[in-house]
Amino acid sequence: TSEEMNLGQATGFEQATRSYVEDCIAKGNCYLGSTVDAAMKRISDFLKQLDANPLPISGQGPVTKFTEGWATLGLALGFYSRDSWPGLTEALKSAMAGDPNQLMAMANQYAARQPNGAYADNSMQSFYAVSCLDRKASSNLADYEKSAVEFAKQAPTWGRMLAWGSLTCGEWKVPATGKEQPVKAQDAGPILVIGNTRDPATPLAFAQRLAKELAHGRLLTYDADGHTAYGKSECVNSAVDAYLLNGTLPPEGQMC
Repeated sequence: TSEEMNLGQATGFEQATRSYVEDCIAKGNCYLGSTVDAAMKRISDFLKQLDANPLPISGQGPVTKFTEGWATLGLALGFYSRDSWPGLTEALKSAMAGDPNQLMAMANQYAARQPNGAYADNSMQSFYAVSCLDRKASSNLADYEKSAVEFAKQAPTWGRMLAWGSLTCGEWKVPATGKEQPVKAQDAGPILVIGNTRDPATPLAFAQRLAKELAHGRLLTYDADGHTAYGKSECVNSAVDAYLLNGTLPPEGQMC
């Protein structure tokens, strides 16, 4: 369901944030604090205070205030790849010190938005035009308010925001033609499904459920941070190439 999708992403981004924080603390002198819980709370508190006290920003077209919405977009981009963590550290550290320009640049990149306010492409809009056809979503704000409270219990940093993830589809003018149901692909050949253990956007639980639903699914698990796996691991690359070129599946339960 739409609510399951939103909760999955909320817990996925929460896990990704904790992984980033753990790495920061392990390296020593982490700017966020000395414990994971304290660091997570500092990030959460920073986000919450931005709407009440937004940071001034200039050179961003019509955007003059750096709010929680922009900050979470910038943070989210940083968790799509472990390679982004050093840049995320500099951007978040600067924003916490009162200069949000680097984090705003990351938010712009995520939204395909140029500094003058124009959008480089319509990727965000096309995403909804496609995905809103998959399943129905509520347009009742009370439903999202209730979800936000529940999601925050499992994902204190991301739950409040991502609980609202389906509202756009709830108000989309073209009615959904699909509905949530098991995907069996009964007559297809074996299908290789890959999931990262700490993927924020498409959490491992999604891959696990899909592999079980498919009549002939095979799950390959990649023990890694970030989103997507092919091209990032020789183990994954070999398994995918063998599947695509020769139809060979990796062993049951294989982890890279």
